Amino acid sequence: MTLLLVIIDALVPIAFVILLGVLAGRSGLIAPSVGGAFSVAVLDFCLPAQLFNATATMSTTGLPDWQSRSDCWRFIWSRWVSR
Repeated sequence: MTLLLVIIDALVPIAFVILLGVLAGRSGLIAPSVGGAFSVAVLDFCLPAQLFNATATMSTTGLPDWQSRSDCWRFIWSRWVSR
């Protein structure tokens, strides 16, 4: 699986939950008075938990070898430190 597909696979559930919230708010299923509490619950608790779950359970076999790019990161780090 390419890196783009891995990113899309992680972001689609998040976008789906956001879309569900927007649709629930526009249809009147969620009253505007409780919308703030829902947004706090989702953004402070549910979204970080979902991101953690997605990153903790993803397979690293499809990811490019990040260790082979260590020379690039050393160069970037040295340029940043030498400022």
